[in-house]
Amino acid sequence: MSDSDDEFDNEYRAEQIAKSGFDVGRYPLDSAGMDTDDEIWVDEHQEYNDYIIQVYRELKDNEECTNQDAAIMIQKYARRLIVYQTLIFLGK
Repeated sequence: MSDSDDEFDNEYRAEQIAKSGFDVGRYPLDSAGMDTDDEIWVDEHQEYNDYIIQVYRELKDNEECTNQDAAIMIQKYARRLIVYQTLIFLGK
């Protein structure tokens, strides 16, 4: 296996650890609740800690954007519904 393959595998593993933490609402480097094999991997590959945190923050940022987009859609729908109900009430 080449160095680039190892790096790709390590980055993938780091991304999976970040996503696992994100999915359960746990800071990704907090070993409480982390799978034992992930905990061992993090201890042995501490040079990837910054990358894990970066991926985790990107996931959190994307979640916030998605939630904001959903809130905007709901507001637009609610406004249209109010207009529609008003038109019905006025008989138009």
